[in-house]
Amino acid sequence: HCKDQGVVYRALKAGFGSVMYDGSSLPFEENLQNTLDVCRVAHACGASVEAELGSLAAGERSHEGSAGDVEAYTDPEAAKQFVDGTGVDALAVSVGTVHGLYKGKPNIRIDILNAINEKLNMPLVLHGGSGIPERDILECIRHGIAKINVNTEISVYAVDQTKLYLESAAPHFSELSLRQVGYVKEIVKKYISFFRE
Repeated sequence: HCKDQGVVYRALKAGFGSVMYDGSSLPFEENLQNTLDVCRVAHACGASVEAELGSLAAGERSHEGSAGDVEAYTDPEAAKQFVDGTGVDALAVSVGTVHGLYKGKPNIRIDILNAINEKLNMPLVLHGGSGIPERDILECIRHGIAKINVNTEISVYAVDQTKLYLESAAPHFSELSLRQVGYVKEIVKKYISFFRE
């Protein structure tokens, strides 16, 4: 969620092949204009751009957003106007997910996602994928989601497992770092296994 265009441009100068500019908290026209500017520079560098339209509420144990964040579903008509006006390569949409972990039961709006997918026919991105039941994730994939962010679940699992390891006798940093790589792999393998279905 890079909200600073200057950081995006520095990333492109450093050779990044894909960037994510997030102007979703801005008024629609300003988000569109900023994203258009980012796309022009990124595409000239041969890089792709992910942008965001709509906003996610804050869940638990997230490092993104704040408790005051309010969910605003992505409007399919606005999404079409935004994509047509920017030339963005992928669009992160708000359809009922949250940053972090859910405080209650997820309520993914497949109807909204489907309407967006039918209008855009392009890669859609689901932020806030942590903790969504597998059947709901697969339903999202069937309706256009091509990229899913699950950072919180990976982070929480790695931290919780690290705590357990540190409570064991005489932990050593070199072993801890290797174990942490393994903790991340466990969650990533879980998602890869059913993303392929």
